Amino acid sequence: MTDVHRARVYHGVAPTGGPGEWAAAVLQQRYDRWADHDADGEPAPGRWMSVGDVVAGGCRWLRELHPTVMSEYTAPPDTAATYLAGWYAGALADVVGYGLATAGAGIVLRPEAVRLRVHPDGWVDRIELDLPTAVVPDGHPWAGRPDVDVVDADEMLRRCVTALIEVVAPIVDGCHGLARVGRVGLWNEVADHLGLAFDEAVPAVESVRDLLLASVAVPDVPWRARPRIEIVDDEVLGPALIRRKGGCCLAYQCDHDAGADEIVDPDRLAFRERFGADTHGPHYCTTCKFRDPDDSRDRQLFWRRLEFQRRTPSGHQTGEAVPPNGDQNGVGE
Repeated sequence: MTDVHRARVYHGVAPTGGPGEWAAAVLQQRYDRWADHDADGEPAPGRWMSVGDVVAGGCRWLRELHPTVMSEYTAPPDTAATYLAGWYAGALADVVGYGLATAGAGIVLRPEAVRLRVHPDGWVDRIELDLPTAVVPDGHPWAGRPDVDVVDADEMLRRCVTALIEVVAPIVDGCHGLARVGRVGLWNEVADHLGLAFDEAVPAVESVRDLLLASVAVPDVPWRARPRIEIVDDEVLGPALIRRKGGCCLAYQCDHDAGADEIVDPDRLAFRERFGADTHGPHYCTTCKFRDPDDSRDRQLFWRRLEFQRRTPSGHQTGEAVPPNGDQNGVGE
């Protein structure tokens, strides 16, 4: 891979401190930007779980949640299983990818040091890390800390990705047992969350793109498809990162006609007016690899511009933010 660190350019939002400070500040701010709130403005109540809780009893939690997802999203069994892989294994992959994107560091996950907060609807909306460790290349601001190992750039990616795979493998296996869906397809969802772990706080620069794409190109990984990232110069946003998934969440298999006339959100109504409804074919996600690249880019920029317009002069968000990887629950417009 290209050693994107050789020029000693660190694209991180806040690379100083260490992995603990990063997890407590930068990572939590990511979740804060797309936090769900109830009618009174309070954060939606969530249930905290460990990785052990998720996989206990042969992934009993996922087995119990699977029929609920099928009902809520009018999803066939394989689609619901793929959603769950993205919600849980993908959420953990997002943590590792976001560490690369914001701090240029490889966060090394340990199952006993991870807490997942589960939204009332079943998906993971926040992750906390207890005393996280990291691997970084020589010259990184975190080098020399006791909770950080210094390695070359290739080894950094190998170690953080290998640790991720070890942590989420039982979750992927559990999802595989829920339906007739291939393991590779589920692992492709993990790769998409890893390689597309960026938001509006991440600068749209080549070093971010290259490092994220290098993370999913590590040898001997269980996925076969890789996401793509494009940098565009938008007249409203300036430089912007555009996603294109390598895998598929199978959302197009859902019955999207159910409740199609119930849209009341003004943003979604504006989106429907701009792009129309997918009434003559599969309902693909905005970032889906099966969607025309120009159409996908235009749809992503539509939402990104709305979010940009909601920001106050201080840079804080005033409306609902786009969640990690763009399509919440796998079925974004």
